[in-house]
Amino acid sequence: MPALLGAEIERLLRLRFGAPPRPDDVARLTRQTSGNALLLRDVVVRTERWGGVHRVEAGIELDPIDIPADAAASAGSRVAELEPAQLYVVARAALGAGAPAATVLAGPEHRIASRLVDDGVLAREGDVVRPMHPLVGEAALRRLTDDEHGALVDEVADRLTGTGVAGLRFAALVLRTAAGRPVAGDELGWAVGHAYGQGEYLVAVDLHDRLRAGLCDDGPSGSRAAAWLVQGASALSWLGRLEAADEAFERAREQITSASELALLASCWGAHLAYRRFDVEAALATAAEIGPLLGPAEEALLAPEIRTWRTLAGQIARTESPSDGRRTSQASGAPAVAVRGAIADVMLHAMAGRADGEAAGMLVDLERRHGVLEPHASAMVQLQAYFTLLGRGRGEDARQLVEAQRVTSSVDAAGIWSYTLAIHLMYGGRLGRAAALATLAVDQLGWRDPIGLMGAARALEAVIAVQRGDAAGARSRLDSIPESHRGDPKAAVLLAEAEALLLVAAGEVTAAAERLEQAAEQAHAHGFSLVAAISLGTCLRMGVPERAGALLREMASGVSSELGLYHALCDAATGLADRDPARVLAAACVLDAAGMTVAAIDVLRQAEPMAPPRGAGELRRRLQEARFRMQATCEAVPLHGPGRDGLSDREWEVAGLACARRTSREIAAELGISVRTVDNHLHNIYRTLGVAGRAGLRSALGAE
Repeated sequence: MPALLGAEIERLLRLRFGAPPRPDDVARLTRQTSGNALLLRDVVVRTERWGGVHRVEAGIELDPIDIPADAAASAGSRVAELEPAQLYVVARAALGAGAPAATVLAGPEHRIASRLVDDGVLAREGDVVRPMHPLVGEAALRRLTDDEHGALVDEVADRLTGTGVAGLRFAALVLRTAAGRPVAGDELGWAVGHAYGQGEYLVAVDLHDRLRAGLCDDGPSGSRAAAWLVQGASALSWLGRLEAADEAFERAREQITSASELALLASCWGAHLAYRRFDVEAALATAAEIGPLLGPAEEALLAPEIRTWRTLAGQIARTESPSDGRRTSQASGAPAVAVRGAIADVMLHAMAGRADGEAAGMLVDLERRHGVLEPHASAMVQLQAYFTLLGRGRGEDARQLVEAQRVTSSVDAAGIWSYTLAIHLMYGGRLGRAAALATLAVDQLGWRDPIGLMGAARALEAVIAVQRGDAAGARSRLDSIPESHRGDPKAAVLLAEAEALLLVAAGEVTAAAERLEQAAEQAHAHGFSLVAAISLGTCLRMGVPERAGALLREMASGVSSELGLYHALCDAATGLADRDPARVLAAACVLDAAGMTVAAIDVLRQAEPMAPPRGAGELRRRLQEARFRMQATCEAVPLHGPGRDGLSDREWEVAGLACARRTSREIAAELGISVRTVDNHLHNIYRTLGVAGRAGLRSALGAE
C-alpha cells in the first residue's frame, strides 16, 4: 500500500472526528508514521483512548503520543539482527534529516548502506538514504549507549551544519536540542525564526520555551533576542493558544526597547489582535501606543499594516493610497517588518486591481536577501499575479494559477487559495464545487488566517447558498458572522451580495440594487475597487444597470485599457442602459473570458429583446448562441426574468447535466429525483426549445 500523503491524513482525521485537525498535528503524524495507514490508525486510536483529542473552536488538536509498543517491538527485532557497523549506518540515516547520503555517510558506509537497501532496512530516494520506516531508525538509536548516541548526534549535526544549507543547519539544531546537547543561545534564537518562517509553529514554540528556560549555553542578544521573543509569541498565536500568546507579547513589550524591535513587536502583536482575536481596534491601539517610540524609518515600515487594520475597521478613505514599496525595500535593519509591510501592500494592491506588481517584486527581493521570514509571503506574490490576470480578463489563466497554488502552497496559505478558487468558480457559475471549497476555506482559515479572510469566507458561503436555492441556509450563515468580521470591505461586499440576492428572491429588486450599490461605493472608497466592480456585476444581473453604471464608469476611467474586466462591466452597463445589444454582446464575451460567466449570461438575456429578430447580421441569434454556449457549463439560475426560454430553474439544471452527457439515472442521483421525473423534464425541455433529443439540445445550447 502506498504511503499516505499529508493531505490524505488530514482528510482521514476530518472524517473520523467531523472537524478539521490542526495542521501542525497532521504534519507531525505524517512524519511519525511515514504515511503507514495501519500505524496511523494505531496512533490515533491510542491518542483517543488516552484523552489526547481536544475539540477547540477551529477544530481538533491531538496530543503527541508514543508509537504503540508492539509496533516498536517489531522494528526492534529487525534491528537486533544488524551488525555494529550496519547499526551505525542505520542510526546515521535516521539522524540525517533527509540530507544527501554523501553528507551523512563516509567511505565504506556507502557500501553498507547499499546492502541495507537491498535487504529492505533502508530506502533510497534519489541521493537520500533513510530508514525504511521511522520505527527502524528509532530502534537503531535506542540500541546505542548514551555516550554513543550523543557523539553520533554531534558528528551528524556538524556535517549538516557544514553544508551551509539553512534547512540542514536547522535540522542540526533540532537534533542537538532533542538530544540535550549544548547549543549556543544565538543559534537557538535563529532556529526559532527559521521554524516560524517555515510555518513549523510547534517546533518554534518548543525552541522558544527552551530559550526562556535557559536551556542553552547563553542567551541571544540584541535584535535576535527581540525576534525570538516576538516570533515565539506569534507561533503561539498561530497555534490557537491565544491567552499564552497574549502573555508572551506582554513579556516581549517589557524587554524590548529599540525602535526596530518595537516595530516588529507592533506588527506581530497587531496581527495577533486583528486576525486571531478579531479585535482590530486593539491592534490600532497597540500601534498607537508604540508609535511615538519609533523613528521615521520604522513608521514607514509599519504604515502598510496600520493602513490595513484601519481598512478592516472602516476608518480609511481611498485618497490614502497604499504605500510606496520603495520605502520598505531598503529596510536592511528590520527585514521582518519590511516583509510584513510588503504583504499588506500586496493585499491592498490586489483588491484595488493595481497591476504594477511593485510590492510583490519587493517581497521576492526581500526573501532572496533574507530568507523566508513569513510562511505565506510567496503566496501573496502569486495572489497579486492572480488579480492581475483577472483584471485583464484572463479568467482561465487566473483559475489555473489558483489550482496550481492549492497543490504547492504552504499550509499557512491553504485557506487563501481555497477561498480564492471558491469565489472565482462562483462567479463562473460552478456553484457545487464553489460551495465545497468555501466550506473548506472556512475550516482552513480557522487554523491559519494570515490576512483576515474569515469574515469574507463565511459571507461567501451565504452568497453561494442563496444561489443554490437555500435561502434559510444563507440566512443562518449570515447570522453566524460576528460583528468583528463584518467591517472588512471584502466581507462587507459579499454580505451585501448575499442580502441583495435574498431581496431579489423576495421580489424586492430595487432594495437589492440599493444595498449592493451602497456596499460597492464603500469598498471603492476604501481602495478595494476591483472587489467593488465585480460585485456590481450582480447589479447588472438584476436588470438595473443604472444603479451600477455611474460607479463603473468612474472606476473604468481610472484604470488602463489593459484591465479589460473593468471596461467590460462598464460597457455592459452602458449597453443595457442605451439599449445597444451589440455593445452588450461584446462586453459579455469579455466577462465570460474573465470568469464572470453568470453575469455575462444575465446581461445577454436582457439584451436579446433589444435586438431585431431579423437583419443586422441576425444579432439576436448571435446573442442567443453566446448565451447558450455559456449556459452549458453554468449551474446558476438567472436573476432577470425575460428571456428564460420558458424553462424552470430545475429544467435548466437537468438541461445542463444532460449537455454534460450524464445519463438520466446519473442526473436523478445527483439531483435527488426519480429517473422518470428526469425524463419528464427532458421531454418538456425538448418541446420548449424545439429540439428532437440530446444531440439537438447540445447543439442548441452550444455544448458540442
